[in-house]
Amino acid sequence: MVDESLWSRIGARLKSAYTIPVTANPAATDTTLPAASKPAASGRVLIEVLQARFEGREAIYVEKGALRVRVSNIRRSGGGNFVWVDVEEIPTSGLGVGMFETHRPAGRNPLRWRISAGYLSDFSDQWWAMGYGGWSLHFDPKFVQAVVDAAARFTDDLDPGQRCEKVMHCSRETDRGGYLNVQPVFPDAQR
Repeated sequence: MVDESLWSRIGARLKSAYTIPVTANPAATDTTLPAASKPAASGRVLIEVLQARFEGREAIYVEKGALRVRVSNIRRSGGGNFVWVDVEEIPTSGLGVGMFETHRPAGRNPLRWRISAGYLSDFSDQWWAMGYGGWSLHFDPKFVQAVVDAAARFTDDLDPGQRCEKVMHCSRETDRGGYLNVQPVFPDAQR
């Protein structure tokens, strides 16, 4: 049986492995420097696209479970190919399925946390994913509403895994257009 402290240790280990240290590199933020001395602009431009497309929007967050969330504070980590995002749970009857139902910290409602993604992260008009397993965000309002409607009909006899499977079924049935026109967040990064 995996306990909450194990998940905390795993999360801390992953965070430390993927944290990019901030350096005193003026080229990373100074827009007056010549293009050759600045990091690739396309990553910066696509971060602005992500901000315009997803900042403040409601989504279904999927990672070993599912929650309805609001996305905020999308930002690039220095000049690197790394992005941070804040998510906050929107309490929804029946949701909080999968690990969110079985590993909810006491007294933490709504849940708030920071997610991150690196150079393999991809997005489309209505979808954004970490790119190497892990989380995905589904922004299509029809999909969000389908999940909310399905969660409202969950019966008490369904276990967390069954509830999660029903959410995934909504994804297969409703979110078909979310994967069109997929592009990398950092197009200049080697994949």
